[in-house]
Amino acid sequence: MTFYSTGFCHWGLQRTSALFLIGFIFSLFCVESLYINNLILVLIVLHFKLGFETLFEDYVHNSHLKEFGLILLRLSGIYVVKLFFFVVIL
Repeated sequence: MTFYSTGFCHWGLQRTSALFLIGFIFSLFCVESLYINNLILVLIVLHFKLGFETLFEDYVHNSHLKEFGLILLRLSGIYVVKLFFFVVIL
């Protein structure tokens, strides 16, 4: 049994993003920085994406629908992060 399988890395990344979100949300009240706010938004999108990947992989049984959902999820995550950074530049 390997401890560094894909599922273990996914689980670890999801828990790590949750811990960072908790820490950054508490620091949000102390420091008002545009960079910290954008980092929080990117972490929220990452955590959201990881959670929905888990839902798609566990509960969608049609393989074509599962692949379509995962591709749509990746594209929407890229679009949202791009939108965050586009707004920051303007």
